[in-house]
Amino acid sequence: MAVGALLALIYTARTYRLTRRGQVTDRFTKALERLSSEKEYVRVGGILALVQILHDAPDQSEDAQTVLQNYLVNHTPEAPAEWPDVEASTTSLPPEVQTAVDALGTATRRADFRLRLPNRTLTGLTLQEIQLVSADLSGSDFRRADLQGANLWGANLFQADLRRCELRHALFINATLRGAQLQQSQISHTSFAGALLKHAAFSDDKTFWSAEGTSFRHANLTGAIMINFHFVDCDFRDTDLGGADLRGVTFERCRLTGADLSGAELRGADLRGAMGLTRAQLEGARTDTRTQVPSDLVGLLGAPSPPD
Repeated sequence: MAVGALLALIYTARTYRLTRRGQVTDRFTKALERLSSEKEYVRVGGILALVQILHDAPDQSEDAQTVLQNYLVNHTPEAPAEWPDVEASTTSLPPEVQTAVDALGTATRRADFRLRLPNRTLTGLTLQEIQLVSADLSGSDFRRADLQGANLWGANLFQADLRRCELRHALFINATLRGAQLQQSQISHTSFAGALLKHAAFSDDKTFWSAEGTSFRHANLTGAIMINFHFVDCDFRDTDLGGADLRGVTFERCRLTGADLSGAELRGADLRGAMGLTRAQLEGARTDTRTQVPSDLVGLLGAPSPPD
């Protein structure tokens, strides 16, 4: 009798699983049909249906994520081959693109999914607090996007266009931003700790920009461009600033203990608010008569670099 009850229980559980799988498959099929609709609201409904599958059926989530990712690839223009003028208008994307990105941002909370959207136009999107851990966004155009509080830990943003973006409180810890463009973006209280920022451009010689409470600790900023930047309460401890262009930069209550400044361009820079700075750090940098140093280093700085 006990054996019969056990067999009945197994049969019931198997029947339930098959029924549920059939229901999910039916929902999945209907969602795919909606995505091909000519009507915008129907397409949005299809995306939301796939989002619901992500939450309700973990075993089908990978398929739903793949569909959403491919949908974004097919419904966003390829990023410009060359950097457009920062003042140029950004591409207006259809509303369902925003919905799909939000959905995939939720999906990346799962350890087995990493968003891959290289070389796409993603301008003007609202991506506040989105989860894009380890995402591949290399070469993509994010101009004027709102990424406030976003988590891009370990993401690949190689040569990405992040100009005029809202990046406050975002996490770019251990991310790759080599050659990225970040001019006129808000980076206060943003963490670039451990990030690869070689040759990244934060500013130019035409504008003055500022950041407060930003962390670059252990980051690689070799060859980065930070002209005329005003840094307040920022962390540059153990940061590689070798060859960085820091002309006209101002450090106010910034920690530079262990920072590598060899070959850094410091002409016209105000280093009086740089904490932990030593003579040895400045010996290999390029300075001039306008370079200002902390009071304890006055008279210790070597001869200024000759003008070009």
